Amino acid sequence: MGKRLDPRIIRTRKMIMRAIRQLAEEQALDEITVKEIAEKANVNRATFYYHFKDKQDLIEKTLLMDFDNYLITPLSNIRHVDQEAIKEIYHIFFKYAEVVAAYCQYDFTCFNRELSDRMTEQLIDQLYLLLKDNAASNQEQDLRLIAVSMFWSIFGFIREWIYNIRVDKENYIDSTIPTILNKIELINKV
Repeated sequence: MGKRLDPRIIRTRKMIMRAIRQLAEEQALDEITVKEIAEKANVNRATFYYHFKDKQDLIEKTLLMDFDNYLITPLSNIRHVDQEAIKEIYHIFFKYAEVVAAYCQYDFTCFNRELSDRMTEQLIDQLYLLLKDNAASNQEQDLRLIAVSMFWSIFGFIREWIYNIRVDKENYIDSTIPTILNKIELINKV
């Protein structure tokens, strides 16, 4: 059984993470100092460094916590793949993008390559598991390719909407779902 963390440690980490999010809504992440974070969280610098190596460590752990809370956990609750489930997946992705955009100010350079790759792998794995539970075929390679295609399709559609599309989000989602469903239907034809 794993070692249980003291509730005070958890509370302090959450206060520090909340502080970086709040400060980042007002100024760029690279302009925020550890001193400002500590003051906003009502902790001293030593306490900050007890919990995090540096500001980048804090940013990464905050992004990962939000990633788990807003993407992985909700995706793991989806049990079947159909039009409504894909719509729900879109909403889950959009919610995470909105949460992160609030404190990254749409400057996603806070995601370093390693972090981004790790998160992408986890999302593809989660989609793969969802597809595996719903597929008539259990050919792992085919399911993995569909999960990869599904992830990049949804990610690409959302990115395109955020930066270039000026139509209602729901109409946009509805217009892209047939493309994703067609990819999923390929599973059952293999």
